[in-house]
Amino acid sequence: MTFSRPPQVRLYPGEICVDHFAGGGGASLGIEWALGQSPHIAINHDKRALAMHQRNHPHTKHYQENIWEVDPTEACAGRPVGLLWASPDCKHFSRAKGETPVQNGVRGLAWVLPKWAKAVRPRVMILENVPEFETWGPLHEIEKDGKTILRPDKTRAGETFHAWLRELSNLGYSIEYRVLTAADYGAPTTRKRLFLIAHRDRDRVTFPRATHGKGRPMPWVPAHEIIDWSLPCQSIFARKKPLAQATLNRIAAGVDRYVVQGQPFVVRRDDGNLVLPWITKHYGGMVGNDMHKTLGAITAVDSNALSSATLSPVTSGGEMQTAAFLMKYYKSGVCKPVTGPLDTVRTKGCFALIEVRGVPHRIVDIGTRMLQPHELYAAQGFDDSYEYVDAGPGVKPFTQREQIRMCGNAVPPPVARALVEEALAEG
Repeated sequence: MTFSRPPQVRLYPGEICVDHFAGGGGASLGIEWALGQSPHIAINHDKRALAMHQRNHPHTKHYQENIWEVDPTEACAGRPVGLLWASPDCKHFSRAKGETPVQNGVRGLAWVLPKWAKAVRPRVMILENVPEFETWGPLHEIEKDGKTILRPDKTRAGETFHAWLRELSNLGYSIEYRVLTAADYGAPTTRKRLFLIAHRDRDRVTFPRATHGKGRPMPWVPAHEIIDWSLPCQSIFARKKPLAQATLNRIAAGVDRYVVQGQPFVVRRDDGNLVLPWITKHYGGMVGNDMHKTLGAITAVDSNALSSATLSPVTSGGEMQTAAFLMKYYKSGVCKPVTGPLDTVRTKGCFALIEVRGVPHRIVDIGTRMLQPHELYAAQGFDDSYEYVDAGPGVKPFTQREQIRMCGNAVPPPVARALVEEALAEG
């Protein structure tokens, strides 16, 4: 995936761009596509995240510091700030946080925007966070497992968020915010995030028009476009360590939904067999999605797997024993070997015998593998040239875990580009 469209907007002469909580550089890449240049300043406390940012944005001045320790006036050195982008830590707002204790310090990181607004008066500020950021409010103490922990006070949800908005408004900014889906702007993921634009020179703030999706100039980018089909899926029956029961259940549900009941995406192998793949999700109890649809949200840990059912045609006179297993689509969804008796026959179809273009096929194997970093970066909308393995001379290469973490925490560059182009457009 490459993005060759030339930059659409420019900063005013002498202005600079600052990226707060810069991470591995997703927002900065979108800024670069929009402006034709990387941000002048990037700030992050995470050494490894900033190393990836520096690898891809070598002309940016990097601050590996706590955001509160950076003096805005000193960092900007008298230069006017045309754009300030901020993606404060979202894990203490996200639904994925569940009942885990939260921290006031992390939830309060967005207060750095009023600090910079007072000190250096950025012309435009853009903030990205999870949709739950809108519920930002006071915390209260609760007792859990004999310990006192902090949890959001649901009766006061949104109080702090609106106080924060008023602070920005009182500093002379016009503000709009909304939840955007990355797939609407060309990234092959349905990741949803809240974006806020604060503009000092406009009375009315607008958001970019969506370019992809039903009724729009282009369709959503389907998952099959970012899959590396040269990589095999390991059979779930040939593993030294069996997969967890929950994983098997997800795979069984996927076979039912995307192979047996759905309209499968078909890949033909050299041996004549057909492979019907789909994406298995390892979070949120989700079944996954088929190859025709856009990939779901990319997270900071391994959570997206490619699963596939291998089908072999049933030849005349073929017997049931030619199938390597039978898939059970009820209760635990565990696979059954053909060497034993059939499970209880039910009124609904429970075992896989599939017709492909009128020819009967049996499932003879099921494989699964986690999506690899190059597939995940493509799904987030990064281009092929982005470097997430080699950290540069004298720096330890990024581990696969680090690569996935940076990717899952990144702002999809196409969304950042669209927002910057809209926010900095003339008129």
